[in-house]
Amino acid sequence: MKTRYRKKAWLYAAMGAVLCLALALPQMKMSARDFVDQEKTCTLTVTKSVFEENTEDWSDLTADGVELEIYLYQVAKMDEYGRYTVDPEFKEAAGSQYPNPETWDIEKLNDGIYEVTADEWRKEARYIAGILNLPIPPAADAGEEGKEPAQDEETLVIPDEKELTSAPCYYKTIHTGEQTEVEQGLYLVWAKPIVTGEYEYTFLPYLVSVPDNAYGRPGDANADSDEWIYDVTVGVKPRRQIRYLNLEIVKNLPTYNKSLGEAMFVFQVEAVRVEKNAEGAETRKVVYSDMLGMNFNEPGQQSILIRKIPAGTEVTVKEIYTGASYKLIDKGGETWNPESKVITSGSDNLAVVISSLLAASGEVNGGVDEEGIETGARITFTNDYDGTTAFGTGIVNHFTYSEDTKEWVGTQITGGEYKKEAANE
Repeated sequence: MKTRYRKKAWLYAAMGAVLCLALALPQMKMSARDFVDQEKTCTLTVTKSVFEENTEDWSDLTADGVELEIYLYQVAKMDEYGRYTVDPEFKEAAGSQYPNPETWDIEKLNDGIYEVTADEWRKEARYIAGILNLPIPPAADAGEEGKEPAQDEETLVIPDEKELTSAPCYYKTIHTGEQTEVEQGLYLVWAKPIVTGEYEYTFLPYLVSVPDNAYGRPGDANADSDEWIYDVTVGVKPRRQIRYLNLEIVKNLPTYNKSLGEAMFVFQVEAVRVEKNAEGAETRKVVYSDMLGMNFNEPGQQSILIRKIPAGTEVTVKEIYTGASYKLIDKGGETWNPESKVITSGSDNLAVVISSLLAASGEVNGGVDEEGIETGARITFTNDYDGTTAFGTGIVNHFTYSEDTKEWVGTQITGGEYKKEAANE
């Protein structure tokens, strides 16, 4: 099964010293550097220490039992001089794409002519991941906090286990916190994304040399030492994105008085998200607010699909107009995540509240739209003719915010985007 992820609008970029990017450049200062002991056992450990060092809430990833799956791809082997020989399988898979004309040739590092920056190592890691057909999260500056994904962005498809392990030069799969014995060489480290009810977590790929050498590396405890490091420890570099979900409002009208004309029903929808700052203080932020209407000219059922509500929000749907001669006789809701609770017995008997709109933890019962966005909940209102002869109709003013003009644009609607089912069809 393949899981889809958005490619932009990353709402958070975790910061921290994570990667060993200043890899060993073999022929530089060789007189001061010892030969690589090819008989010595090497280990690689990938930690989650970045989550412990950061003040943000990473409980999804730090909870007991949560392990990140790390896939290692051996891009090159290393000899006793610290020189790299590119893996034949990788070179064959790359074909004319290797070496990368925009950065550098791994094998030419052996000539000692390159001064490769950390940014160039990151770009090369992304390039190599692309050759191996591994999905690549956007760079840290690819999106800005608070902006929705571009409508025309394609989605990333996360490969299944078989595709990951059959990729060229696949070496082994490890888990965070495990010290794993590995051969000497240059590895691409790729972590499998994790999806929760509220967030999507992806991780930037990077390159690491085993053994490693930290000489001259700013901020490294071994920056003054020219010794080879045979037990290498690195971290992960995460990106966290709020998921977007759809919400469906369903209206049932069992009986209808045709002589009174169209029956109109209006709903007020508001979504509030609790956000925490670095000090842990909470603020409530309105992330969605709108009024939507439905018109009936016969008994039956209609529904409105509200698109792209941020996950994790408290959503209140209130029927503020029930039609001139129609009364609300029943209301309720259903969600497909056990942590999403529907509150129907509040002080306002016209409202239904979802405590936290979250994506389903298993089967997607609410359906998925053409953009791959899941419907996280459904709220249903049932009205019936009350026997009176009051006439009434109306128009709902609907406003949307334009990112292009930075203005609110108003339109008048009478039913929103809805699907309609007649009662006796």
